[in-house]
Amino acid sequence: MKFNFDQLVIVGITTLDDQDLKYLQSISKAKVTTWSCIEDVAELLVPEMDGLLVSIRTKIDASLLEKARKLRYIGVSGSSLNNIDMEAATRFGIQVSNVVGYCDTETAEFVIFVAYALARGVLRKDWPEFPYSLHGKTLGIIGMGRTGTSLCKLARGIGMHVLY
Repeated sequence: MKFNFDQLVIVGITTLDDQDLKYLQSISKAKVTTWSCIEDVAELLVPEMDGLLVSIRTKIDASLLEKARKLRYIGVSGSSLNNIDMEAATRFGIQVSNVVGYCDTETAEFVIFVAYALARGVLRKDWPEFPYSLHGKTLGIIGMGRTGTSLCKLARGIGMHVLY
């Protein structure tokens, strides 16, 4: 797969090593630069970038998108797009994508972990005399996307009643 970027800017993604950067350059033929935070991206660079890869913690607002006149694509290294002003991206014709399915199961597992921790007083260091079980309890899930569906399976697996 080839991408036609001239200036690819990567912000806040700390897991890329030199080999990853070389690969990105090989498939895009772009000048690739990495930055720790969006505020560090030079004013001169923002108008020239046509591709932007960001972490889920990097906020991309309308004022930045307005300055990025050549920007055509934003890739988010996570499943959430809450950090991107999607209305502005749409208005400026910028394509935005994320990593579908990233951490869906892990998020559901974390919810079950927290439910056990709360039910058993782990955070208060106040263990009940008789262990409290989630088996037979009811869990309400708002939203049955990939994470909600994964949570539903886990909850039913430990004998919980699930409402959604």
